Order: sequence, then C-alpha cells, then structure tokens
Amino acid sequence: IKTANLLKIRAKGTPLYIFSNPTCGACQDLDTVIEGLKDDVQPVIIPVGFDADGVRLGVAALCSPDPIAEWKKVMREHRSDTPLCLDGLKKIETNSKLFASLGFMATPTLVTAEGRGSIGSVSKEVLTAWVTAR
Repeated sequence: IKTANLLKIRAKGTPLYIFSNPTCGACQDLDTVIEGLKDDVQPVIIPVGFDADGVRLGVAALCSPDPIAEWKKVMREHRSDTPLCLDGLKKIETNSKLFASLGFMATPTLVTAEGRGSIGSVSKEVLTAWVTAR
C-alpha cells in the first residue's frame, strides 16, 4: 500500500495497522482507545469505506490539508466539511481493494508489523499487550 494511503497517528513506535471504516461503531470506539495508547505504539490508520457515508467521510479525511486531524474529527463527530477530491477517492478504493484481497471481512481489522491479526475494539491495556508481544 502506498504511504499516502496511511494515516500515521504518531511518528514512531511499534506499528499497529488498523483498517477502519468511519461509519463502523467498533472503529469509532477503537479510535478513542488508540488516543490513550502509550508512545511505544504507532497507530497507522488505513481508511476504508463500505457504504456511501463511510466512503464520503474517509475521502474527506484523505482530501484534507491535515488528514490526521480530519480523521479524528470524522470519527468523533461523524461529519466533515472538507471538499471531496478524486485523489482521496482513489486512495479509499485502493485501501478497500487491499482489505478485500487480504480476505478481511470486518472492521476494525488490526494487523501487527509481524502480520498477526485481530478484529474488533479492545481496551488500551489489552491492545498494548497484544501489539508489543513477540
């Protein structure tokens, strides 16, 4: 996946890749959890969209001059005033195709740098332990 399709919430730490759909309730819950993670975990959001609102909100975040701040707003407020752009739509489509090609079926889908996967939202303590386990 191209780096431009990713939203790195932090600059460093152990990567945690999160396929997330803006209209998914569990994704919204997980977004709150990742805000509380320690600095040793680097959440990397891979926006996907599976319904019209999810696509629209994901595209808006990727079209924003500050995509990370816009993603957080979208997940918190379920809305965006950012104009949509073709580049953002292409990125969401690429991410959604990658999601499907990997056989994933639900969001949020979490993947560690080592390739371990999990589905759903958990507490920050459980998530930190799972990400940093070797």
